[in-house]
Amino acid sequence: MRYLNLLPPERRAALGHERLFSSLLALGRTLLAGLLLLTFTGFALGFGLRVLLATSPTDATPALLEQVRQFSELRNAVDRSNALVEDLAQLGEERVLWSRVLASLLAVVPDGTHIDHIHIDAAAQTLTLSGIAPNRLAVVALETELRSLAWVAAVNAAENNLLERLNPQYQFELEVDATAAHSL
Repeated sequence: MRYLNLLPPERRAALGHERLFSSLLALGRTLLAGLLLLTFTGFALGFGLRVLLATSPTDATPALLEQVRQFSELRNAVDRSNALVEDLAQLGEERVLWSRVLASLLAVVPDGTHIDHIHIDAAAQTLTLSGIAPNRLAVVALETELRSLAWVAAVNAAENNLLERLNPQYQFELEVDATAAHSL
């Protein structure tokens, strides 16, 4: 059984934005809770060790020194964990969700136009697509629709896109604006 989404495109886009926002909000809450927990644990252990150090007799000094060493290791581990959490949060902010980019791309393909090949270069943030259209007008309409997408910074069309009258083969290279694509 295949699922059909009969909602209007504007509502589908709004639902996508809501899902993205709620996912980012949940990620932010989780990261914040983790940071707070690690910070609180570090402060609590530091305070506890200081109290133990101040109230213990001098013959327990080697044991306290061992606890201080363990606390230092724990504090270093907390610092490394905090750095990792910050790196993960930054990575999530800079990443392009290609599935959403492709969904918005497929929404503007004219009837009768077929996409045979899609290539994504994530490092260069380009998307190349090629295929066959029923006529030249469909190729021109596709190029116009591609240029109207908010996440497309530039459209580079192959010179031979309009050579054939019927069933012309086309190829477009889209330069992706990562900040606009991230907000899909």
